[in-house]
Amino acid sequence: MIKVKGIFLSRAEGPTRDLGQRTVKSFEAANRVLKDWATSAPRDGSYNKVDFRVVWDDDESYEGRYDLTYEDTWKANLGDQIRRFMLYHSGLERPFYLPSERYESFISEMEKRTGRRREEYAEFLKDREL
Repeated sequence: MIKVKGIFLSRAEGPTRDLGQRTVKSFEAANRVLKDWATSAPRDGSYNKVDFRVVWDDDESYEGRYDLTYEDTWKANLGDQIRRFMLYHSGLERPFYLPSERYESFISEMEKRTGRRREEYAEFLKDREL
């Protein structure tokens, strides 16, 4: 299992007192930061954007955005968000509401557009701490 080296979080939306950046060394610590920030996140169904970058011990990295809501005060889980993204793009987890043909078409289109094959997403999940 390839361990996390560091996680960089950057909150650019929300109350001024909660804006800023944090660098932590685990998903547990990242989730604590997100849960803390979520106490001042919107309660009306909207969200604040939090950019993140995860770096593992082999220097592989992944960047994305976490949509922070008030509900994240109890459910923030950055590792799970990454896992779900990878499962979706690997072709291993089709949402129940999306017909198979549309899902396969989307996955194929994303492979063409990004140059990343679905097998790469599945491989990423095999050996990464999330």
